[in-house]
Amino acid sequence: MKRPDRKRNRLPGYDYSRDGMYFVTVFTHDRIEWFGCVEDGAVVLNGIGTIADEQWQWLGKQYPYVVLGPYVVMPNHIHALIQINRSLQAQIAVRVDWGVQDNVIEGDSSGQPRAVSLAKIVS
Repeated sequence: MKRPDRKRNRLPGYDYSRDGMYFVTVFTHDRIEWFGCVEDGAVVLNGIGTIADEQWQWLGKQYPYVVLGPYVVMPNHIHALIQINRSLQAQIAVRVDWGVQDNVIEGDSSGQPRAVSLAKIVS
């Protein structure tokens, strides 16, 4: 299946893995409203939308060099500001070496870790 021609929205030659602040928009496939709906002018997340919200927050816990800024989960997409700052990773490594660790895998009600990814749900 041929993809439609789209306007390039990336700066040619720029390495987006570099440290910096980025505005990110992530859409669902075919822009289907998988995450919820709008009722009385407000977004109401469904179960999948709640998982998308939790998984976005998980990024900031999982990757010590990622700082999450303001974000919003809409019915068919997510808008967010995200900062990559690898100098934070060095600070976290020092704290871990001293025996302090903040990154804890959250479990479900049974106490077992949850293995859910947004990519898995949306695809």
